[in-house]
Amino acid sequence: FIAENYRKTYLKLPKTLRTLIISLSRILPSSKQWLLTRLINKLRTFSIGSEISSWEERTIFWSSFFTHSDLSEILSEGWFMKDDIGRMILHDYINQYDINEEVSKITYMTLKAISSPIELLKISSIENESGISIYTPYLSHDLIEFVLSLPDSYKVNDKIGKLILRMSFESDIPLRIVKRSKANFNPPLGYWLTSDLQDIFWETMKKDKGFFKNNHIYQMWKQQKIGLRDYSAQLWAIFAFQFWVNSNY
Repeated sequence: FIAENYRKTYLKLPKTLRTLIISLSRILPSSKQWLLTRLINKLRTFSIGSEISSWEERTIFWSSFFTHSDLSEILSEGWFMKDDIGRMILHDYINQYDINEEVSKITYMTLKAISSPIELLKISSIENESGISIYTPYLSHDLIEFVLSLPDSYKVNDKIGKLILRMSFESDIPLRIVKRSKANFNPPLGYWLTSDLQDIFWETMKKDKGFFKNNHIYQMWKQQKIGLRDYSAQLWAIFAFQFWVNSNY
């Protein structure tokens, strides 16, 4: 959502300057500074996605770990599908929601395809392992329907997200917390896969049953290790999938 707002300002730049930004983001020298590497990759993803005219396609591009082109390089010929099935599924979710509000459509797609299935699966695993009960009040059916019915201006305003939530707690929480930027809790996946979990990663990938082009996986891993690109999410997804296959088949 925030990227869409920044895009409006970004597109005011001359086309030649935007083209230069994309070119620079692709050839910037490697850095071992994790923060700098992530910023470079965010700039690359944002600038390329901003040039996509369809907001549906932009949303899918910004939300995806892998583009269809990425998959063609990663998956072996026997497993790569020419039809972009993932993109088609996301389009179906977007078109299911009969409303013209872009933020609401993106929210619906995220709930159906990403947040609810993935987060609920994690929560279920934690409950089973620990024997505790976990509640998800923000996934209340009535609350979700109410929020989706609200205009977009109630949800994102002037590059500020979670607008209603922030306003609801203004009188109870210090203003510096209410107004602060989103603080992610991202585990250092890239560091783990190139250090502590390096041996486990490659032992797992050696048992690949023909899904992946391991030479390309190695190049991704190598670029991650030297700080050239941030492939942490992609490598972790590949590792998790292969580990699951090895454990069950």
